[in-house]
Amino acid sequence: MGKFKQGILGSFSGKVGTVTGTYWKGIPVMKGNTVRKRSSMSEGQLQQQAKFKIAAQFVYTMKELLAFSFGRFANTMTGVNSALSYNLKNAVAGDYPDFSIDYSKALVSRGDLVNEGQVSASAGTDQVVFTWTDTAGEGSSSASDRAVLVVYCEALKKAAYTVSEVSRSAGSATIQVPRFKGQVVQTWLAFKQAKGSEVSDSRYTGELTIA
Repeated sequence: MGKFKQGILGSFSGKVGTVTGTYWKGIPVMKGNTVRKRSSMSEGQLQQQAKFKIAAQFVYTMKELLAFSFGRFANTMTGVNSALSYNLKNAVAGDYPDFSIDYSKALVSRGDLVNEGQVSASAGTDQVVFTWTDTAGEGSSSASDRAVLVVYCEALKKAAYTVSEVSRSAGSATIQVPRFKGQVVQTWLAFKQAKGSEVSDSRYTGELTIA
């Protein structure tokens, strides 16, 4: 805040251009006007913000998993941000403001390792059981590849996941999810090399209700 006695124009009051003249204890003073930031957003910006929010709520529940399961496609970003980018572009469905995640199009793992062609999941008491047909040997896949099991509860905004000790050759694996008892969940299956960082694209194995 600047103050003056007699400038080339003398004292003044009120707003003039980018400054305002006033008096403080009888002394003429001049202060810069506050620049008001536009608080309103365009409809396009609001739509993008809403899409980002719903995609972020989903992927941030499994940050530790995505750090490596999307690692190959991270490039200059983190695995989590790579997963966020992918799902924002491919898995957000609906019209503003009623956006949702199309879980059948969402990926929780992305890579070149071969997944299985026939996969399924079923709910038991406090658990989800995944089954698949072993096709080890296709591409870089191996019988020793480890099953990656993922369960997500939208209502609780929580995820449970594990890189199981169960190998591809076993044909089935189970994850315990007691905190999801009575809840509707979404499920995915992927595979990771036992000795290496290669992963497969995840396969969506459906919506279940945990008993």
